[in-house]
Amino acid sequence: MECALTSVIVGQWRKYPSSVAQNLAPFCSDRNLMADTTPPASPKPRRRKRGWFLLLVGLFNAMWALLVLTTLAAVAAVYFLYDRPVVLPDWVESRIEARLVAEFPDLKISFGEVRLLMQEGWRPRVRLRNVAVADQTGREMIRFSEARVRFSLASLRAGEVKLKPAEVALQGVFATLIREEDGRFLLQTDLTTGADPDATGAPLGRVVAQIDSVLQQPGLADLDHAEVRGLTLQFIDRRAGTAFTLDGGRVIAQRKDGALVASADLAVLGGGAAATTLSANYTSVIGEAEAQFGVRIDDASAADIATQSPAFAWMSALKAPISGSVRSGVRANGTLAPLSATLQIGAGVLQPNTETQPIPFDSARSYFSYDAARGLLRFDELSVDSKWVSARAEGTASLSGLRTGALEALVGQFSLTELRANPMDFYPEPVELDGAEIDFRLQTKPFKIDIGRLDLFDGAQTRHAFGTLTAQPEGWQVSLDARTDQVDPARIIELWPEAVKPKTRKWLVKNLIDADITNADFALRLAPNEAPRTYLAFDYQRRLGQIHAHTAPRDPIARPCQS
Repeated sequence: MECALTSVIVGQWRKYPSSVAQNLAPFCSDRNLMADTTPPASPKPRRRKRGWFLLLVGLFNAMWALLVLTTLAAVAAVYFLYDRPVVLPDWVESRIEARLVAEFPDLKISFGEVRLLMQEGWRPRVRLRNVAVADQTGREMIRFSEARVRFSLASLRAGEVKLKPAEVALQGVFATLIREEDGRFLLQTDLTTGADPDATGAPLGRVVAQIDSVLQQPGLADLDHAEVRGLTLQFIDRRAGTAFTLDGGRVIAQRKDGALVASADLAVLGGGAAATTLSANYTSVIGEAEAQFGVRIDDASAADIATQSPAFAWMSALKAPISGSVRSGVRANGTLAPLSATLQIGAGVLQPNTETQPIPFDSARSYFSYDAARGLLRFDELSVDSKWVSARAEGTASLSGLRTGALEALVGQFSLTELRANPMDFYPEPVELDGAEIDFRLQTKPFKIDIGRLDLFDGAQTRHAFGTLTAQPEGWQVSLDARTDQVDPARIIELWPEAVKPKTRKWLVKNLIDADITNADFALRLAPNEAPRTYLAFDYQRRLGQIHAHTAPRDPIARPCQS
């Protein structure tokens, strides 16, 4: 019966679904239906996996958003913090002041504003403005407009509480270097602000020891780089009565393998039209007295270089530009090591004072060394090229008067080669000689050259001469005496300028034919505002008739001896 009824209902549902549903509604209530004891079906696993997937998507979106925000924040930090100063609070400034007092108890360091900078390498630096360093008495030792300090990260990683500087950069440093009349060098940095009139600065000879003492302090153990830019150094030379300004200087010092390596570049502003450039280098093992240094100069004045050391005093009468390099050092006992110099001298003149006629030259070159302990100059080469005289010389010279702080005289012995001369364009072509040897003494104040021996090698014959060349306030004064045992008549005519005593020269051309000339003497005297005076005497004899005679100009400066 139930099966039949079910069949009827199913059939009617398929044929009229809506009407059957309405007719069966009363029978489908909770009261008319039997309780369903079948347990509910469990959720499908597919729906559980879908929930986890949505959770992962949400987490990914959150992480992506966080990454984007972090990137934006980093870009903003780069834009707003890189190379832009950040003001530090007052308590940080107080901590910095306290740390400076603890690290440098013998100094008083004051500064203005303090800023934090993020620069190259993404290493933070502290910038201090208007920094002044004074001693315990309050006398200012040095001042600079800006200081930038990068602290050592290695010490922080090691757990050290103290901040140790690893890099220091100074900007706008002004100092004054003074050379006294006795040759002492003094360093002053307080000429304009609160200077002590009785203070004369620190001797420069102690600078090396002071630098080593500073670098060996515990607070500077990690300092491996120091730089000074915008250095202005005023050099006052009281001995020479000159002053120079070294501007736009840059000094870089580095600690490498226990050694201090420093370099410097400066422009020297003096009285000349062009600026002289100067570069220097310095190397020393920290804690040892030995040191090496070198200096390179370009377009310096010869007169300015001559006043800096006795080794260059022989150039005091030159007016010419000089470029070159100098190397020296400090021995273990504190004395100066031998100096080596290479100098290239441009076109100029030899003129000790304004009244002396300038002696021009095209160029000159010199390679020499100087031993200050012995007062000895050794020239490996001293060459000059000019229309008046060209030669290459080598020899030694001893210096005297160094104890007084200035050179009194230079006594030299030189040998000359490649000798060619044409003074004042006397000859159509320069006269060439095989060589020469000279002993002389040079005085710089006043300028005077005493020639004790001058041997000129002319073929198989040797000419001997001596004399004096002095720069008087009114002009040149020359005294020259020469002698030769034998000379060929044709050589006399070659060496006798046509413009000097032309009548006497014509007489010689006419009369000195096929003769033997011996015991020839020649003398020349020049004085300011006076006519030149010459003297010539010799013995000759004709080879055929054996005629023996003696001749001399009408106005001899010395009475010739009778022959």
